[in-house]
Amino acid sequence: MVQRALEAVSPTSPAKMPTQEMPSCMRAQDGSDVLDAATDLSVRAAFEGKVVLITGATGFVGSVALEQILRLCPGVSKLYLLIRPKLGSSAKTLTGQARLEALLRGRALFREHTGSEDALQAVLGKLVVVEGDVHRLDCGLSAADLERLRAEVDVVIHSAASISFFEHIHVLLQQNYQVLHAPFCMWTSGL
Repeated sequence: MVQRALEAVSPTSPAKMPTQEMPSCMRAQDGSDVLDAATDLSVRAAFEGKVVLITGATGFVGSVALEQILRLCPGVSKLYLLIRPKLGSSAKTLTGQARLEALLRGRALFREHTGSEDALQAVLGKLVVVEGDVHRLDCGLSAADLERLRAEVDVVIHSAASISFFEHIHVLLQQNYQVLHAPFCMWTSGL
């Protein structure tokens, strides 16, 4: 019964293929099917030789994005990580670099990349920490860092966010969305 149901919806079953023409919104400008072109897409190829900026790389979503790129896209040229320095437990400020190294050494997610000192050094060779804070003007970046990012970055993955459940929605919108509009416009205008 399940087999018959699968055969009925199988895209290779000529009797079930739609006979009407594909809508224009599903076609590329040259008239070819967009869906056919999509089968040629590859995340690995898309990131090959690219320079990527990730915000929020020490958070839940950002760390998964970082690990996936490291594992699945070995041809990525460089990964800039915008990391906010953080006040540590002993009132000592943890630098962005210290937070990155704690992330790499402390999460099981990165075990494949940090199994040996050589593997860790290879990963660290691709990663460049840029200290900043998405809640500050221009993400708290120096003019030199901002210009360097504008000149080099091909792809921006924004995953930094305030996840406070006690803030008013307008404050969270300001912190997580509106504050980023100006810096991202500056980065993308240089791309």
